[in-house]
This record gives sequence, structure tokens and C-alpha cells, in this order.
Amino acid sequence: MNLNATLIGQIYLPLILVITGLIAWQARKKSDSAISLTIAGFLLAFIPPLNLILLAILALKAPRVQGPAPEVQ
Repeated sequence: MNLNATLIGQIYLPLILVITGLIAWQARKKSDSAISLTIAGFLLAFIPPLNLILLAILALKAPRVQGPAPEVQ
């Protein structure tokens, strides 16, 4: 079966955008440096196992704390 380079590009480009969007969404919720993680995720999107590893790390990371918790009286 022959695969055309255009067909591979049409499949791979949306995959890059979806994975980068998921990494950006997770980075916004769980990190203070969301922009740098999103850029790193976009660059790692060209190497599929590495971008999935970054996405798994962000998914397993604890959410960031927004500030001091209000005291209950």
C-alpha cells in the first residue's frame, strides 16, 4: 500500500494541533509557565512518543494552587 506524502500531512497536521491544544489546556490548569510548556509541546509534537509523554506528565501533575485557602470560622 502506497501512502502519499499529502495524505500523511493531512493526517499528521490535525494530530499536531489537537495534541498541542491538549498540552496547552493542561499546562494552563497545572503550571505557572503555560506558554513555555505549550511551545515545548508544539515542538515535541513532531516526535509523537515525546509529546504523549509530556501530555501524560501534565495529566498526572497536581493542579496548581490559586492562593491561600479561605479560613473557615
